[in-house]
Amino acid sequence: MMTNTEYFHNMLPREEFESIPYLPTMGQFVDWFTKQYASNPALSDQTNTISYEELGHRVARRRAFINGLGLPKGSHIAVFDRNSQNAIELFLAITSAGYVVMNYLHSFPLPQWPAAA
Repeated sequence: MMTNTEYFHNMLPREEFESIPYLPTMGQFVDWFTKQYASNPALSDQTNTISYEELGHRVARRRAFINGLGLPKGSHIAVFDRNSQNAIELFLAITSAGYVVMNYLHSFPLPQWPAAA
């Protein structure tokens, strides 16, 4: 049986895998794949496919919005969404902006808050 490490190491040719630089932050990773794989398909759903370049631009727009909220760095941000392109873009934007993302399925039951008096 193949381990997770073997699976991921075998996804790319060895030369390409070994050429990937050390990227300590999600922001650096997003910038790198936006340039390195710009014209390659990044995400596909049942109707749309976007390139890494477009993904990088979408993530940058969302990151700018999130940064504009004025939250302290390291804040936790919850995302309630399906496993979708939207959820991936939000994950990359939130983490590359320096926040912690908590993904929940859109069907996750919300807490019931008492009515205001």
